[in-house]
Formats: sequence, C-alpha cells, structure tokens
Amino acid sequence: MNLTVIGTGYVGLIVGNCFAKQGHFVYCIDNDKEKILKLNEGISPIFEKDLDELISYNLNFGNIKYLNDINIGLSNSDIIFLAVGTPSKDDGSCDLKFVDLALDNIISYYLENRFEDYKYIFIKSTVVVGTADYIKERLRKSGLDRIIVVSNPEFLREGSSVYDFLNPDRIIIGLDDILIHKNIIDSLYHYYIENNICEILYMSNKSAELSKYACNCFLATKISFANEIANLSKSLGANYEDVKKAMGSDSRISPKFLNAGPGYGGSCFPKDVRALINLGYPVDLIKKGYDVNENQKLKMFEMVDKYVNLNNFDKKVVIWGCTFKPGTDDIRESPSIKVVDNFLENGYEIMVHDPVGMENFKLKYLDKLIYLNDKYDFRDFKILIIMVNWDEYYSVDLSKLKGVDVFDAFGILDENILDDRYYERIGR
Repeated sequence: MNLTVIGTGYVGLIVGNCFAKQGHFVYCIDNDKEKILKLNEGISPIFEKDLDELISYNLNFGNIKYLNDINIGLSNSDIIFLAVGTPSKDDGSCDLKFVDLALDNIISYYLENRFEDYKYIFIKSTVVVGTADYIKERLRKSGLDRIIVVSNPEFLREGSSVYDFLNPDRIIIGLDDILIHKNIIDSLYHYYIENNICEILYMSNKSAELSKYACNCFLATKISFANEIANLSKSLGANYEDVKKAMGSDSRISPKFLNAGPGYGGSCFPKDVRALINLGYPVDLIKKGYDVNENQKLKMFEMVDKYVNLNNFDKKVVIWGCTFKPGTDDIRESPSIKVVDNFLENGYEIMVHDPVGMENFKLKYLDKLIYLNDKYDFRDFKILIIMVNWDEYYSVDLSKLKGVDVFDAFGILDENILDDRYYERIGR
C-alpha cells in the first residue's frame, strides 16, 4: 500500500520506516526543510536503536521518500497517518494545534482533488479522548465524510521503538463500521496477521484513545508507587531491593516498573498524565501519582545538598546521566533537569556526562555547566551523582573514583565493593 505519514518525530519516523520495511511505500512529510534534507541523506535527527540502519535500508531499497510537500503524499496515498506532536498547554491539557494544521492541509487538498474510494486518517499521535469525533465532525462539515477516521495509538518505548513496533503486544484499532473497512486494516497490518505476531483489538474511537492514556497512566502511577515504597523503606531502615523482589514475585503485580529511581520523565508519561488529569473528570489516584513523581525528582538534590551542608563541603558535583532514560538522547522532562536547576539555584558548580545526551543538554544550559567527554575527569570535584542507569555506568573503574562520594539514583553500583567511600541511594 501507499502510505503518507505526517510528522517525522519519534513516532513518525518509526511508523514510516517500519511500514516501509514491511513492504509498503511510504511518504514521510515534515515542514522542517533541514530535517528532510538530512533524512534523504540517511541522517536521523534522533538517537534511537536500529533506526539509522532502518533509514539507510529503506532509502537504498527505494520504498520511502522524505518530503516537505504534503500534496505529493496525499495524491498518492489512501492512508494518511497523523504522527504530529501533541504537547502540553500551560494548564497541562493536550494541545491539538499541530493536528489542526495537518487536518487543514488534508481538507484543503481533498476539497480541490475529489476522490471516489474511501480515504483513511489513522491517528498515531497521542490525542485527548474525543479527538477522532472532532476530526470526523470537521470532515463532515467539509463534505468529506468518505474519509474514515481510525484511532490507532502506538505503544513505543524510546530506546527500543523499532523492536516495539515490529513486536507489539497488541494492535488497537478504534473504528466505526469495522466490517466495511476490515480489509484495509488487514492489508495495512498484513505482516502481523501473516506471522501471527499479536492480536488486533477492535473498539470504538473513544475506547482506543482512552486505552493509550490508561496504559501510560497506569505505568506512571506504578513507578510512583514503587518510589513511595522505596522512600518508606529508607525511612524505616528496610531494604527496598528485598521488598521489590517480594512484590515482583507476585504474578498479579510482576517485577516490571518496580525499580526505584529519580522519577519518570520523557515525552509521554508526564504529558499523558497531565492530559488525563485535565479532562475535567476526577482521577485522584493518577493526580496523586503525578505529584509524587514531581517530588521524587527532587530527592537526589535534597540528599546531596543535606550531605554537603552537614559536612561543610564545597558545592561541586559531577552528574552522570542527562537523558530521561538510557537508550535515547531525549532530555524532555528528564529528572536530571530538575536536579541541575536546583543545584544551580543553590550556587553549585556542576560537571555532567552522558553517552549521547550532552549535546541536547548544551543547547539548554549553554555555559552554565561543564561538559565531560571523559566521565572520570573529576578534577577537584568529590561528589558523583548517578542519575541515569546507562549500561556503561554499571562497569565503573573504581580506581578512578578514589576519594569520591557516590549518590546513586538507581543503585547500579555494588556498595559492598566501594570500600570507605560514602554511598547513598534511593530506597536504602
């Protein structure tokens, strides 16, 4: 099939390239001319495992085009994917301005270029419940009710998005008149059907939209619960690692998303939780979990600042980890940002290291920080804070940490081999 993907951010690039790999021809559309030029040269704008190789493969195979002109895609495709950003407004609600802009272009084109068969808009962007109905109404008022709106949310983890798209737990299709349009779904998702990879769940548009929020908000709340118990463990003198094993061994709970840490961040969980909170319906548990997470982001700062002031040490810290999680260069709403901001406000000098995220940190903080190419370049700094559990931080050369006190958000270092160094972590 010929597909058009509007938006070449995380979701759009993954969706477009994975569908192209599966045999479809894909037009990826973005209004950023520099980004499109680089993509046509095989240069990805983001760091994501396996994506560079996938972009090169599809370009060499000739089954993908990156364009600024949306009309080329619309003229050659029956399926259009909306993969544009839906950022938070100041009040936390979901901003649909980019959805509206894309829809303006779609409506304008098809009013001038009439068609006989059905066209399909698949919503991949995370949108507030009721967005599909809103789009349908705009299309109906424009006389374009033969454009069918499908809610088709993605569940991609940054750092493993390519794998997640190719190996989903389920595919969710929110669609009216399923029997009429099922052949289109079968053709689009033939790879998954033929290989019996996962179940396709059919439901209403609103149920599909809410499913995306429900899943992300549940996982976000589980992280906050884990951090609450970790903080309680530390206060009571318990070891959260033992408590976590006890909880995770219960098949009703599972060990996933039970790690204690500095809180969740990124482009999805915080935004989606805020959007659900701002729907105007009572979601007290979800709101409390969000508040817990915002407080959790301060824990590492509070822990270190207390230690520094009690011992009258120099206000100098080294921070390992800038991104919101390992496997990505994305720093959006990273707990490290809140920690750095608080240290700066309290007069600290800060050196930072990250395997792939430092360039984005430099764009944010400019010369306010010192950026380390060598993570062991401590100079006269005596305090290390590990904020992200990157693989390379697990294999630390302890001989290069002599005289350095360690604060470890994830407990990735073995405190039993740290000799006489001061070591403190969340949950213990």
